[in-house]
Order: sequence, then C-alpha cells, then structure tokens
Amino acid sequence: MSEIDAERIAAAWIEMTRDPDSCSDEVFDAGFRLNTLCYDDFNFAWDLIKKIVESQNDGICVATDGGKPNVMANLGSGPLETLLAQHGDDIIDEVEAYASVSEECQLALGFVWQNSMSDKVRLRVQRASGASSE
Repeated sequence: MSEIDAERIAAAWIEMTRDPDSCSDEVFDAGFRLNTLCYDDFNFAWDLIKKIVESQNDGICVATDGGKPNVMANLGSGPLETLLAQHGDDIIDEVEAYASVSEECQLALGFVWQNSMSDKVRLRVQRASGASSE
C-alpha cells in the first residue's frame, strides 16, 4: 500500500474512533481496514499504529473529548491488542523499542489485554507499558 493509503486509513481510523456514530460509511470502512490488516499484513498494520500514536502526541491521548472514546485506549484495546495477539512473537521487539521512546505508545500498551498472546509476550507488553509484572 502507498503512503497516501496509509495516511487515509490512519486518519479514518482516528475519525471513526472519535465519533463512530457520526462518521460516514466510507470513513468507517477505511478505518476498519486497520483491524483486518492486523491479521493480514502485520508490518503495515504496525506502521499504521505508529502513525496513529504519533498523531496523538498533542495531548488528546490522555483526555476524552466530550465523552467520546479515548483514541489511545481504543488503539490499545483494539488494533494493537489484535496485532500482538496474532503476531506478538514477530513484532514484540519493535513494539518494545518504540515504547521505550514514546509515552503515547506506553499509554496505548496499558490498554492491551492478554487475549490469545503468550504469557511471555504479555509480560513484555506489561513491561513496555511501564506497568508492574504482577
């Protein structure tokens, strides 16, 4: 996929997450594409997740907007969790490295549940999020 496609999917996912009841079908379909990419093309999905994380470093990641879902919470409990559940062994090194330089990524990782990831990957996710291993 091209950089334009990546930008469109990331922007649509953010719009869909911020206001799912008001987004158009076109935006929803484009945004939902990230979820399927977590299964089908994990490297591209990881690139999109990083784009979304980087777009949220303006403070929105730690606040809700008029009761709308928190973008980083939805990223962590949605696509990021799916990516790690499906491809954790393949991607965890990159996730840890990115989390070590991105507080927003750490925040998103705090919303990831174990799902079907191995205990080993889950422990690494917890550490990368800054949470204790207990």
